Amino acid sequence: MKKSIMVVVAIAVECAVAVPTSNNFHSVTNDWYNGNYSNVYELAQLRLAADANDVVGIHLKVAFDIYHSDSQVISNDISRLVEVSDAIDNPAFTNVYNVLRPDYISYRDEFIPYVAEAERLVEQAKSRCVHKPIPGCFLLKILWENGLWGN
Repeated sequence: MKKSIMVVVAIAVECAVAVPTSNNFHSVTNDWYNGNYSNVYELAQLRLAADANDVVGIHLKVAFDIYHSDSQVISNDISRLVEVSDAIDNPAFTNVYNVLRPDYISYRDEFIPYVAEAERLVEQAKSRCVHKPIPGCFLLKILWENGLWGN
């Protein structure tokens, strides 16, 4: 009986870790800041499963991929982020996004193809420390504040 209870508790704890705490800006950015990257990734996957053009889901996946994936995945996801973001016509978002768009393109076209994979992995490892804001936090905040976050 005692072992059964321990198994149930272990499963409950593992499920709690694997499920995003909430689908809102504050919870997501807090998860990232505290190093709960898998929660952010899981939420991105859930959002993208519901809508492949979900800009929040794509942005969260790009943030996760920059720190945890290979160059090809990052490049593909940045291309998708740019494609979907280009279609948003909310002035609050586009004013900031249009300033950042060249950086996304440059990172995809000039940094990723020319940096050695070993060097990129070293930089990835350095950036995985907790208590750092999620990349592009201000874009996510604009999406949240302007009702573009969705469900």
